[in-house]
Amino acid sequence: MKTHHLSVSDSIYELSDEWYIREDVIVDRFHIDYVLVSRFGAFSILERLDQEKIKVQDKSLYMDGKLQDYLVREHLGATRRLEGVLKMKVKPLIVFKQDINGGVVQGVQVLPLQHLSSHIEFFWQKVYTFEDVMTACRTLRPMLEAKPDRKATEAFSRGLLMGMVSGSASATPAGAALSF
Repeated sequence: MKTHHLSVSDSIYELSDEWYIREDVIVDRFHIDYVLVSRFGAFSILERLDQEKIKVQDKSLYMDGKLQDYLVREHLGATRRLEGVLKMKVKPLIVFKQDINGGVVQGVQVLPLQHLSSHIEFFWQKVYTFEDVMTACRTLRPMLEAKPDRKATEAFSRGLLMGMVSGSASATPAGAALSF
């Protein structure tokens, strides 16, 4: 039975514990809704709840028939800035809640919410070491907005990290993504 997710956070917090999740990241003047980092790669996600008709056509994004490339350029700029800070390649995603045709616009993957998990889980070739991921986590920590995490507590995060460092698989609950 396929789970129907209501938001990006519902979807990404069901990813395996290989993924480190950070919400509401601020890079210079840019706001990124979600940043995901693991040994399989890094993603920046912009969540859109628009009710307009969304269409990807001829490598452009249209909302109610009007060209909306500024949205793509803004998220791509935020992602490029994040790459400079993290010193790692980050894949930009724009996720819409409604069912859309999706596609790639100016190097940004535009997709519907229902395809988010499968898109992220498609990347199973390890590209970063554990040390690379932990360096990215430490770099992201001061870039947060002032609001607290909704899904994970610091104690849970510390416990999960300690389990990963000590190599104890039993300390890590299966299927629980980590928010650092």
